[in-house]
Amino acid sequence: MQHVVTFLPSGIRILADEKMTLKQAAEQAACLLSTPCGGHGTCGKCKLSWRTPGDAEWTESLACQTPVRSDLEVRLPARVSSESQTDGVPPAAVPPVPFSSDAELGLAVDLGTTSVAAALVPLSDPTYPSSPLSTLNRQQGFGADVIARLGYAQQSREAARELQLAALDSIRELVATLCGQQDVSPDRIRACQIAGNTAMQQLLLGIDCSALCELPFAAAFTDQPPPLPSFAVPFLPPTARLSVMPQLAGFVGGDTTAAILASELTELENPVMLVDIGTNGEMALWTNNKLFVASTAAGPAFEGAKISCGMRATNGAIDHVRIVNGKPQPHTIQETPPVGICGSGLLDAVLALRQLNLLDEAGTLTAGDSYALAPSVILTQQDIREFQLAFSAIRSGIDALLHHAEVKASELHTLFLAGAFGSFLSIPNAVQLGLLPPCPRIVPIGNASLNGAIRCLLSETEMQKAKRLARIAVPLELASDPFFTDRFLDHMIFCSL
Repeated sequence: MQHVVTFLPSGIRILADEKMTLKQAAEQAACLLSTPCGGHGTCGKCKLSWRTPGDAEWTESLACQTPVRSDLEVRLPARVSSESQTDGVPPAAVPPVPFSSDAELGLAVDLGTTSVAAALVPLSDPTYPSSPLSTLNRQQGFGADVIARLGYAQQSREAARELQLAALDSIRELVATLCGQQDVSPDRIRACQIAGNTAMQQLLLGIDCSALCELPFAAAFTDQPPPLPSFAVPFLPPTARLSVMPQLAGFVGGDTTAAILASELTELENPVMLVDIGTNGEMALWTNNKLFVASTAAGPAFEGAKISCGMRATNGAIDHVRIVNGKPQPHTIQETPPVGICGSGLLDAVLALRQLNLLDEAGTLTAGDSYALAPSVILTQQDIREFQLAFSAIRSGIDALLHHAEVKASELHTLFLAGAFGSFLSIPNAVQLGLLPPCPRIVPIGNASLNGAIRCLLSETEMQKAKRLARIAVPLELASDPFFTDRFLDHMIFCSL
C-alpha cells in the first residue's frame, strides 16, 4: 500500500511505499537529511516532526527509524528547508556566459564526500569563464564520511551499487540544471573529467575498495586510470570520452592531483604547501623537487555534519562570529535569521569562547554543557569534541608532512588552502587558534579540484602532468606514524591565547 507524504513548508508531496522510512521518503522529495551514522539511528540528526492529516498533535522521531504506515504531514527543520531545493541544486551565483551554437562541450566534476560540483565548458575555449553548480552528494544517506560508506559498500555488491547510483544521481542533477541554464542538450557533451578522493572515484566506477579498509591503505590505481568503456553514464551520450584523475596514494586521491595542477604547486618557488580541509584532509608539500603527500581523516565536522546544529554554508548558516560587548555575536550568510552553523562559523565560535574563557584549553565548556550562539543554534560539549578531533587531525597532518620533509612552517613560501571551507574561514582566526601554522603567505584558492579537472578536460598535456604527479609522489601513511600520533594528542589541547 502507498501513502501520501507531504513535506512542509514546501508542500512537496510524494507517494511512499509502506516499506519506506521517513528518511527514504524525504530523499525521494529531494530533501537530504543529515545522517552521519548512515541511518542506524545513533546520531539523532534526522529527527523530524510528523502527524497524520487532521491531527493537532505532532510526533517527533528519527526519520531513519520511522516507517511510513499512513498518510503523513512532515515538518522539516529550518536548516533542512534552507538547504533543500526542489531540484537539489542551488542557482548559480553568476549567470553563465552563453555557448556558441556549434560548441562541443566538456563536463568537469568534483565528486566530494559531502558536495558534488560540476561545470560545463566549451572544449575549444580554455579561457571560458565557467559557472559551476554544486549539490549534496546523495551518498550522504549511507554515512557522513568515507569510512562509513566504505563499510556499507563491503556488505554486498548490491550495497556498492547503491552508492554508485547515488553518486551518479548527484551528477545527473547537476548536468540537467547546467544544460537547462544554457538551453543545450546533454548530447553536446563530448568529454567528462571526474576528480574525487580515492574512495569516491572507486565507488563511482564500481571498483573494489577492500584495500582501502585496512592498513596499508592502497588505491586500486595511481598514474594509469582504468579505461572506462564499460562504465555507462545514462544521462550522457554513449560516445562521450570519460576519464577520472590519477590517484597519488591510498587516501590521497584524484581531487588532490587536480588541486596540485590548479595551484601549479610543482612549478612555484619552494617549499610550498597545499592543504584541502574537508571530510578528508589532504595535503601536499613540494620541496627540493620532491612531492610529499598525505591524508588524514578529519571527519565531516568542518562541513556541518556530526554537529548538532551543523549545516552547509548556505542561507541562515552562521559563517562568522566576533566578540561584541563581551559576548559572541554571530553573522549569518545573507544576514538571515540563524538556523544553524557551518564550518567557518564553528571555528570562529570556538575561538571566541576560548577568548572569553567560556572554553578551557582541554575543550571543556566552563558554564554548563552547552552554549547558545542564537535562540535556535546551540553548541554542545559533544560538538566541541567533534571539532577538536577534526582540528587536531588537520593540524597534526600538516605538522607531520613538514617534519618528514624537514621543512619549517616559517620557511614555506606559500600555503594554499583549497576547498570551500578554506575559502570561507578567517585565516587570522585559524592561525590564532592553531588550526594553521603561522607562515608568511596563506592563500585560499577555492575549488581547486574542479579547476584541475577543467584543465585536464581541455588539455592532454595537463593530464600527462597529472600522471607524472602520481609517479613522483612520496606518500606518508599517517595512520601508522608515531610523530603524527604524538602531535594529534598534543593538538587535542588548545594552545594558550
